[in-house]
Amino acid sequence: MTLLLIIPLISCYNQNNEYLITNVNVVDIKTGEILKNKTLAIDSNRITAIYDNEIDGSDSIIIIDGKGKYLIPGLWDMRAHYKWSPVDLDLLLIPNGITGIREMWGNMPEFIKVKKKIQPNGMVSPEIYSSGDYIEGNPPSFPAGCIVVTTHEEAINAVKNILT
Repeated sequence: MTLLLIIPLISCYNQNNEYLITNVNVVDIKTGEILKNKTLAIDSNRITAIYDNEIDGSDSIIIIDGKGKYLIPGLWDMRAHYKWSPVDLDLLLIPNGITGIREMWGNMPEFIKVKKKIQPNGMVSPEIYSSGDYIEGNPPSFPAGCIVVTTHEEAINAVKNILT
């Protein structure tokens, strides 16, 4: 069983406490090595230290036993269509370790509206990056909602408009 997203999930419930995750196996993304039975200290929603052995905490520190579990960095879905069903997708993405997505079609003001709707009670959703509006040649394969360009100059202007 994999221990994923423990930090974002913990932080949505109690943001004023410190945490220790003990006996957890940490995947070192630089070397690919698995660092066995480590203790992680978390303060202000950030990993502040990784210890080789278990450490004692005060009564105010929440201790999570990670024995037999693995801690990995958040994963990214680089081809998402999030805005069509964000609440349903959050139920799939976050529990499976996906903390960031690249939306394939749409502008950022729309995603800001979506995030405000789905996070009223501290619900966790992924970080969103958008590739911008869909630009197509003529005739377009997806005519609804895309930017249709027919010349090189129109394509350049369309990209410039998306970036501003």
